[in-house]
Amino acid sequence: MVYINWSESSFIIQSAAFKWYSVECLIDYLHDLRAHILQQGGTRKDLKTSILASTPLPATEKQRFEGCYVCEAVGDYGYKLDEIGLKFIKLSNNKCHRVSSTSEAELDVLGIIHDMLKSIESKKDIMDQCTFEARYGLMWKTTSEDTQEHDVMDCPNIFCQYYKNTVVYVFLLLRKAGCNKKTR
Repeated sequence: MVYINWSESSFIIQSAAFKWYSVECLIDYLHDLRAHILQQGGTRKDLKTSILASTPLPATEKQRFEGCYVCEAVGDYGYKLDEIGLKFIKLSNNKCHRVSSTSEAELDVLGIIHDMLKSIESKKDIMDQCTFEARYGLMWKTTSEDTQEHDVMDCPNIFCQYYKNTVVYVFLLLRKAGCNKKTR
């Protein structure tokens, strides 16, 4: 199992320098920031922000892209994260008065958080396996073991069981309908 055109896709190698963020971690980070702003109120003495850990490119030539991520260079996620960081610096630095009040800065950050959550919900600039491979023109080659037929009739998965039951039920209905035609 390998991306068969990984080396031809030179931009992939360059994009390894970009920061990637798991969508799940990003949502947790945004929720933590929002809770911090709403719970801290006017106290600014111990303003500590959550840390959003980035990850390297979540795919390699031999590891297929899995999950949902945002890249700092795709869309405006990188800019918005920088903007949030800058606003928190302003909030924690009482000497800096570039905003008219801390409430204004807090509202700005809450607005950015809200916009980012809306973007995530609408899947704007979110990378999953399909969008990643389409965006960078990658093709994944599977081995013959991976392409073997899946035996739905023996699989314990609930969806396979549902499919099996549906097939059996339809078969019985068609058989019954066929018997009714012959008796007429």
